[in-house]
Amino acid sequence: WRIGVSEVGAGRVRAHQWPSIGRGGISGRMTASTTGPLARVFSWAALAFVVAGCTAILVLIYLVNPHLSGEALRGYAVVVFGLANVCFGGLLVRHVPRNAIGWLLITAAVVLTITEVGTFYGAYALQVNRAGPGGVPAAWLSTWSALPAIGIMVTLMVLLFPDGHVPSPRWRILAVITVAYILFFSIGGAMSSLPN
Repeated sequence: WRIGVSEVGAGRVRAHQWPSIGRGGISGRMTASTTGPLARVFSWAALAFVVAGCTAILVLIYLVNPHLSGEALRGYAVVVFGLANVCFGGLLVRHVPRNAIGWLLITAAVVLTITEVGTFYGAYALQVNRAGPGGVPAAWLSTWSALPAIGIMVTLMVLLFPDGHVPSPRWRILAVITVAYILFFSIGGAMSSLPN
């Protein structure tokens, strides 16, 4: 690991050398302006969303536990997974924004959080508090929205690890097919589970 400072002035660091993972080892150079405000805002917004969503999941598990006891363990696992992924992904996005791994980690965390909120809110609105609004759309959302996150974690993350790029240009066609596969099954799942 090589971390240095190219210029120090007026009591502040103007440029840093951050480590990044590449095919030739761990190296890389990134200035303070490289991260940009968009990456920082996105990572903080995603963190706030996942924390709020995980809090909602825990509250909903408590409310629906007698009716959906078999799903509680999965909900706890998603809370841990979501918080870990959004934190680690946020660090990558802020420090190595050109590495797609960080963006994919955040996306997977957000999508799975939405899925679990839909699962437990749908159970709450349809089984516990039958007067709760939005139960049917929430239950419908939970039937297919996990597919993109699973596709990202199982295929794209493996394909792009560790530096956010495919191993060689010949692998790009596989990346395109993977994205098309995820979109196809996500849209198909959404259409096939539409409420009557």
